[in-house]
Amino acid sequence: MGKVRAYLELARPTTLLAPLVGGVLFSLMGYKVTFCSYPELNGWLRIVLTGVILALMNYTSNALNQIMDKDIDVLLPKKKNRPIPSGRITVEEAIGVVVIILLVALSLSYTVFGSYFGLILTIIGVFIWLYNSPPLRLRARLFWSNFSMSAPRGSLGIIVAYSAFANPLDTRILVPALALGIYVYGANTFKDYEDCEIDKKMGVRNFCTVYGKEKASYIILPFLYIPFIIFSLYESYLASSVILLSGVMTIILMEDPTLKGKGVLMWKLFYLQFALMMLLYTLPLLLQ
Repeated sequence: MGKVRAYLELARPTTLLAPLVGGVLFSLMGYKVTFCSYPELNGWLRIVLTGVILALMNYTSNALNQIMDKDIDVLLPKKKNRPIPSGRITVEEAIGVVVIILLVALSLSYTVFGSYFGLILTIIGVFIWLYNSPPLRLRARLFWSNFSMSAPRGSLGIIVAYSAFANPLDTRILVPALALGIYVYGANTFKDYEDCEIDKKMGVRNFCTVYGKEKASYIILPFLYIPFIIFSLYESYLASSVILLSGVMTIILMEDPTLKGKGVLMWKLFYLQFALMMLLYTLPLLLQ
C-alpha cells in the first residue's frame, strides 16, 4: 500500500483535475457541435475517456519532471519528501511508470479516436519531453520554459479534446486555445516563486530567476488580462466574467510583488481561474 500511495503522489493528483475536467468539457462541446444533441452511453464513455487520457498525459509530465528535477527537489523543504527524493520510488521505477502510461495513453488515442487526436496528443508528449529532458531541457531556458508549458497545457490539451468529435481547426476551439495558452504562458510563472532561489543556483532560467520576483510580477500582469480581451472580442462574455479573479491576483501582486508566503495561494488561484474559464466558455454551447 505504501508503494501504491507513492505512485499516486508521483502523479500530484490535484493537478490532474484541470486536464480531466477540460478534456470532458471540450470533447462534449465538440460532440454537441457535430451531432447537435447530447450523447448516449457510448458517447459519454468516449467523452470521459478523453479527460482520462489528458489526465494520464499530465501524470507523465509530473512524473518526468520529478525524475529530471530530483537533484533540485531534494534541496527544497516542500519537495524533498516527494516519492523520488525521499527514496520511496527509484528513478528506474518512475521511468517504467512513465513509459507504460504514455504507451497506454497514445494507444488509446490512436485506436479509439483516430489520427487527428493521436497526432496532437503525440505533439503534447513531445513538449513534455522537451520541457523536462536534455539536451534541450526547455525548463531551463528563458521564454521557452513558459511556452513549453502553455502550448500543451493551455492550448493543445483542449484542441485535442475537441478533436475527438469535431474539426480541430474550428474557430470555436482555436479562440479559447489562444486565450488559455496566453493565460498559462504568464500565470504559470506563479509556480516558480517558491523555488526561485534554488532554481537559480541550479541553472534554471525563468522570469523569477532571471529578472527577480518583483520584476517577474510586473511581466506576468498583462497575461492576466489579454485572454479576456480575446474572449470579449469573440463575444464570450460569460468566460470574460472570470476577469474578477485577475483583479484579486493583481491586488495581491501590488501589495507584495515578491509574493512572500503567497506563492501557493497564487498557484491555487491560477488553477481556479483556468478551470472557470474553461467551464464558462463551454457552458453556453453545452446548454444549447
